[in-house]
Amino acid sequence: MRLSSSVEWAKRSAEETLAEASDLLSAAGVEHETLLLDGAPAAALAQATDDKAVDLIVVGHRGLGALKRIVLGSVSARPLAPPDNRRSDAVSVAGLICRR
Repeated sequence: MRLSSSVEWAKRSAEETLAEASDLLSAAGVEHETLLLDGAPAAALAQATDDKAVDLIVVGHRGLGALKRIVLGSVSARPLAPPDNRRSDAVSVAGLICRR
């Protein structure tokens, strides 16, 4: 499989997941906007929160397990770090990490 095919598959999968989440939120009467971002995850999310007025950010988590999370780091948790551990790519709004 070529890299471009893998990227397109991942993008389609993410779009489908966002559409499902959007449908659930709409059915519950929750005002929302979904975004599919490109780039380094934490930096892209921080930039998007600067560009838009948001109250809450919800990010997904694959649940790799404690050992892999220690070795690889948590992409989901990085932008939502507590204020005393903030990095330059952290967001300044409330965040929720969801595991499917």
